[in-house]
Amino acid sequence: MPDDPDMASFVHRLDPGAAREVVDFDASAVTALHLAAGAGPWTATVLYVAAGGGLGTHPAGRDQVLFVVQGAGWLEVDGVRRDLGPGDAGFVAAGQLHAKGSATGMTALVLQSPSIAVEPDHP
Repeated sequence: MPDDPDMASFVHRLDPGAAREVVDFDASAVTALHLAAGAGPWTATVLYVAAGGGLGTHPAGRDQVLFVVQGAGWLEVDGVRRDLGPGDAGFVAAGQLHAKGSATGMTALVLQSPSIAVEPDHP
């Protein structure tokens, strides 16, 4: 945490060492650091996928957007796999079968909510 106690209430270090192992969805070499949650419910989670790791195919419980922060990986939705790199985002609608992983390692921010509107001009 920062040295300034006033900053400690809203600054959160993204420390991979504090992340917990993901054991659902046939996960392999994936850890998650939960950042926030709110009404709806919505959540914000940092997903750390080690080289060769991933989450197996499963239905999305809520809409989700995966933003790649570092590294590279892939997102498969309804059997269609797309490669993602830093600055890319992928959308998964609630109920869609999806999987995610990385050959080389990836850090991604995953936002989940019952309803996420995706801008139509961003393919």
